[in-house]
Amino acid sequence: MIGYADQGESIVVLLKDGGESVLYSIVVDSYEISGINKTTELLKSPIDILCWTHPDEDHSVGLEKIITYFCNKNSIVLLPYGLEEGVKIRNLGEVEPIIAQVFDLGNQRAKPVYSISAHLKQYDQIDSFQITDDYGGNVNVSIRALAPNREYIFDKIHGKNEIDKNTLSIVLVINIGPYRFLLTSDVEDMMIVKMAKEDYQNPIWVKIPHHASKSSLTLVDFLLTGESPQLLAGTTIKKASSLPNGEVIKAYQNISDQVNSTGDILEEPKDCYGMVCYCFDLFGKKTVNIHCEGNAIKC
Repeated sequence: MIGYADQGESIVVLLKDGGESVLYSIVVDSYEISGINKTTELLKSPIDILCWTHPDEDHSVGLEKIITYFCNKNSIVLLPYGLEEGVKIRNLGEVEPIIAQVFDLGNQRAKPVYSISAHLKQYDQIDSFQITDDYGGNVNVSIRALAPNREYIFDKIHGKNEIDKNTLSIVLVINIGPYRFLLTSDVEDMMIVKMAKEDYQNPIWVKIPHHASKSSLTLVDFLLTGESPQLLAGTTIKKASSLPNGEVIKAYQNISDQVNSTGDILEEPKDCYGMVCYCFDLFGKKTVNIHCEGNAIKC
C-alpha cells in the first residue's frame, strides 16, 4: 500500500514463488509527484491486472506510464463504469487528459481496456487460477469486483444527474486460499450497503475506504462475523481533507489486530512517500511480516 506526503494512493499485489519470481501481479491505481512513482519502482515485469478504481487525481497520476511500460496484450486493464460510456462525471478537471491517454493506448488494441460494469457484470469473476507449492499443495486464487453498482449509476444517468467520482469506485475482493483481501478504493456508504455482505466479510486485510473518511464508516459494521481470527487494516492519507479521520481509525482499531497508515497528517513528513508492505505465507496460513517505509506508521 503506497501513499505520498499529502495525497496519492496505489496498491501493488505480488504473488511470488517463495523467492523473487513473480507468479501474478495486480496494480490498483497510481500516483506520482516530482517524477517519483513508487509503484513503477516495484514493478519488474508485465502485470496481469491494472485496475483504475475511479478518476480522482490522487488515484490517477502516472497511470499512462504503467500501461505503456508494464501492460502487454495479455494484461487486463479495468476501468470504472462511466468513462468509456461517456457518463457525465462531476469535476474531472486535470484527470481528463489522463482518461484520453488511457483510451488512446487502449485503441491501439495491443493493450485492451475494459469497463468494469459494461463488459463485466457486477460480481463476475475477473480472473481465477491455482498456484502450487514445491510439495504439491494447491491454493485457489480468484479476483472479483463488488462495486460499482450499475443499477445505482443507471438511476443517476436516467435522472440526468452528474455522477460523483467516488460513486464509480471499483471494489475488488481477492481470495487467495484461506485469505480474503478487500481493496475498497474510495467507496462510500451509499454503495457499501448495496454490496452483498457475505462477499466482503471476514477479510484478512482491508484497505480502509476513502482514506478513512466518516462517509465510508458503514463498512465497519459489516466486516466481521466472528469467524475471522485476524484482521489487518490500512489507509492512505489525504491532508487537504484532514484524512484519515481519528474516529474512523479508532473504529478499525477496535476490530483489528493492527492498523497502519501511509503517513501521519499531524506530523511533518520526513519523506515524499509512505509505504506499508504486508508479507503473507499463503501455504503457512499466517502473516510473516509488516514493514513500514518512509512516512508510513502503525496507528
